[in-house]
Amino acid sequence: MLVEIHQPETMSPARLDKLLAEGWFRNSSRVSRIQYLCMNEAVGSVINIRARLRDYSFSKGFRKILAQNNTRFTHIIRKITAVDHPKERLYQLQKHKFEIFVIDNLQVFLYDYLKAEDCLFDTYEVCVYDGEKLVAVSFFDVGNYSLASILGLYDPDYQKYSLGTYTLLLEIEFAQKHGFKFYYPGYVVLGENGYSFAYKLRLANLQFRDSEGKWCPISEIEKHRWIHQVFEEKRQEIEVSLRAHQLDYQYSLNPYFAVAQFIPFEQCLSMPFFFKLYLAGKYWVLEYLMMTQTYRLGAVSTLDENFFEMITESTKLSEDFYQSKLYEQKPLKYDEILVESDSLPTILEKIVLL
Repeated sequence: MLVEIHQPETMSPARLDKLLAEGWFRNSSRVSRIQYLCMNEAVGSVINIRARLRDYSFSKGFRKILAQNNTRFTHIIRKITAVDHPKERLYQLQKHKFEIFVIDNLQVFLYDYLKAEDCLFDTYEVCVYDGEKLVAVSFFDVGNYSLASILGLYDPDYQKYSLGTYTLLLEIEFAQKHGFKFYYPGYVVLGENGYSFAYKLRLANLQFRDSEGKWCPISEIEKHRWIHQVFEEKRQEIEVSLRAHQLDYQYSLNPYFAVAQFIPFEQCLSMPFFFKLYLAGKYWVLEYLMMTQTYRLGAVSTLDENFFEMITESTKLSEDFYQSKLYEQKPLKYDEILVESDSLPTILEKIVLL
């Protein structure tokens, strides 16, 4: 599966260890395993990474950040009991950095609509103070031998102190002190223009999870063929064919691909990109379906707006999203599927007859 979203009913430390090793990542009260994302106006491959903590040592630069900030600030690491105003303030200062979907508040980001004490995950926080003022906070979940970083926030007025990196390093120190084997900082996204979240690649003893589920040394990451490369090849193939047939089209990115997981009663577009054509008085979409390796041509319309607002009640769209001409502004659903085939020429024959 390219996109998997699961709502667990229980979560033991051993279960968390297993999920992390299998490439799952926590999103609020759910866990997900997604192979691609739309970021920076492109399709990128999601690559889970982790650091082995046996014989782990910090680089000279990281030791300098730890030493300077340990002198300048105080910090405390503890189980989180509540999302208070100082933490919420930091979240509101930072949430604009999320590129497309922005969750309204920190409480929902961490727990959905649960109370902290009802959360399945065993979550800790790293709080950094300048005097009595909270200037940075990060959150992580713990298993039996794995620690998973969830979110880091800091006051932009303190940017010169690298507090995002500082809390990450404090999490690793905590993991080492308590005998954890692996530190999971989440994932990086690799696209045609390089990495997003590349700062995570500065960590030592890194491994990545390949497409077959094997954890490999980070030095081998670019020897592998990733899903964004397959999508890029298909994008170019379709674009060349449409141009050869002198067809007008619009190439669009679909950040709503995961919506299809939540509304099975509608057949929504489920791939990260598509080509939109206006023919015979209708909007048609040409999509490449990775799982079946087929091309699909269908007539589409937007998902009911009231329904979409209901399922995204606490999630807003970023300003960058609305300013982009590449992202489809609303989720689309099929009204009619005209043809699906593993042959692109067969699809094009249908298009020219419309």
